[in-house]
Amino acid sequence: MTSVQSESTPVASRALPLRAASILLVLAAGLAGILLDRYIMLGGLPWLAFLFFVMSGWGFLIVRGFRLADPDFGLRAVWGIAGFLACGGVLLALDSCTALAIKGLVGIGFAGFVWRELVTPVPLLGAVHNGYAFLRADPKRLFIVLIVLLALFQMAGGVAKLGGNVWDDDIAYTSFLRRLLDIGNMNEPFSFRRLGAYGGQIILNGAASVRGNMANIFLIDHGLCQGLSVLLVASYVRSKKLDAVWQALIVIGLLMLPNTSINTASYWSGVAGFVALYRTMVLFAGVTETSVQRRYMAVAALLGAAICTLRQNYIPVVVFFLGFILIARLWTGARATSLRPTWRAERGLWGILIGVTAIALAPYCLAAYQSNKSFLFPLMQGTWNHGLQLTPYVWSWMQELEFFVWCCVEPHGIIVVVPLFCVLIIVKDDRPGSPLTSLFVASTFSFLILIHTFTSSDPQNLWRYAFGYSVALTMMLAAEIAPSPFNRRTLKLGWLARWVVLASLLFQVLETRVDLRWRYRTIISDLRMTLAMDKKPGKVDKVAELYTDLQHSIPEGARVMTMLDAAGHLDFTRNDILIIDMPGWCAWQPGYPSFAGHEAVKAYFKSHGIRYVAYVEPDKSIALYRRDGWMQRLYVDNEVSRIMAAYLVDTIDVMKELSHRHKILFQRDGHIVLDLETPR
Repeated sequence: MTSVQSESTPVASRALPLRAASILLVLAAGLAGILLDRYIMLGGLPWLAFLFFVMSGWGFLIVRGFRLADPDFGLRAVWGIAGFLACGGVLLALDSCTALAIKGLVGIGFAGFVWRELVTPVPLLGAVHNGYAFLRADPKRLFIVLIVLLALFQMAGGVAKLGGNVWDDDIAYTSFLRRLLDIGNMNEPFSFRRLGAYGGQIILNGAASVRGNMANIFLIDHGLCQGLSVLLVASYVRSKKLDAVWQALIVIGLLMLPNTSINTASYWSGVAGFVALYRTMVLFAGVTETSVQRRYMAVAALLGAAICTLRQNYIPVVVFFLGFILIARLWTGARATSLRPTWRAERGLWGILIGVTAIALAPYCLAAYQSNKSFLFPLMQGTWNHGLQLTPYVWSWMQELEFFVWCCVEPHGIIVVVPLFCVLIIVKDDRPGSPLTSLFVASTFSFLILIHTFTSSDPQNLWRYAFGYSVALTMMLAAEIAPSPFNRRTLKLGWLARWVVLASLLFQVLETRVDLRWRYRTIISDLRMTLAMDKKPGKVDKVAELYTDLQHSIPEGARVMTMLDAAGHLDFTRNDILIIDMPGWCAWQPGYPSFAGHEAVKAYFKSHGIRYVAYVEPDKSIALYRRDGWMQRLYVDNEVSRIMAAYLVDTIDVMKELSHRHKILFQRDGHIVLDLETPR
């Protein structure tokens, strides 16, 4: 880890041409992404590269602002994401997080990168040259090139992947992003998906879309954040001087994990966030000067707040992890002296943690309250239908215990949970605050809370929600217990436990080989398709044309309720658009009148100034609004899906009944716009 250099160093001694070339190279990548906005790959790949350095630039501003040593690229970039999201939250609360504002944040990050290039001892191209020399020094190190190529291939797959989840992305997340870029907010009171998230992941996705193309919807999570996760883990295992076999196995194991993501929500961004948070607390544990400790704690609090904005079920992990570390420090100090002097010495850290986290999260809480009258769902229900719950209505503690065991013996993603759990129980972390033990306890408690609050779900979905912190914990465990002089001084663990972790990693890699074959086939297919599309850029999108014509049948400025498969094609600057992504689950009070007939629904819409309704007919819908599918699930699916089916079938039937009684302003390919004030 290198210290930040003084700005008084003569510029001539810093190889100014090399620095200028590095800056121009990154600037060229950014300009290529913008100028080639019609191209999916030819514009998406350079923009992805540009965003790496933008986030690194934001990280350097954090480094200089908190007067800390400059870390490796991966950790600095994730610190930068935390700063980016903190500023994005303020803009979101002010209804100003538009495409122009996000471009401004990107510009600030690039300015931070330029600043660092002018003062760092080793500029970007110098680091590339040093890496080349490192590889040439030993032919055995060529395996690093293979790992890098594998990582780049998977990241390119993230750029090329176009098909979002028709149940989540097309219905809601892409629409939220379009709304954000158009008018700067995510006020969706009828959306369950908005109720359950602060919106940090959408703002991050906005950094990919501001180049002028919303096709690269996975560029952030599967591209930028997957790459940063690999850099974070690789830099950490290298800093510990692990054996090359361990280093390669850990990084390859990370790259070969099963792809549990089904939409553009937080997966790899969660992994990057939790690994960076863990590494920040390891740095915190390694310093003794009080002022430096407080600065690291401030960065950890800022990073923890950013992680909370990605998924609300990450909140308990962040709270427990940072809380357990401080409690462990209090416990150790109290045993050595007494509690009162220890608390006097430690209370400043508690104040910084609480204060910085509250300041960074407050704008997101305000924006969430403006949208759904809640900033801590489900404890604060807001626009949620108070008659619904996410747990079975008839449920005993024995059934919950059975469900918990089912989740433990049938993990998804990290399939070797049981042996790793046994190792984590017996490992003893002697560092101040015991960061590895604290992350383990925090992850365990948080997963128990997740199971308890969502018992109507299934193991596959629950492990999908836990992907971020479960992967981070596994990778950090492997890095910490691998044989090295550093680990022997900080962790107490028998040799058998190390062999158990090694065998678990090998089994994890071998067991995912079938998944890898299909994943790489899909990536190759996506690359072929997008490269073929780049040969004919600017092709007319018939779906976008349809939605444009649909919207122009509605008077400009009017409020419209939508039940459409792809509302992201609408212009949110033209109309006040509301999206029902889960009919009957969320609504302004008094709640949406499900099962009360079309007249009650019409009266409810009228009371809230909604005159126009746009919906897709059930036989033309791609997925969510298909009546026949929900009729089947009404009888054969789990409890929460049957409840969802009942509400959807009722809403679809109400829309059909309204279309028989009111004027149809637009009708094409199953897409209908109704005027509820004019009889048919």
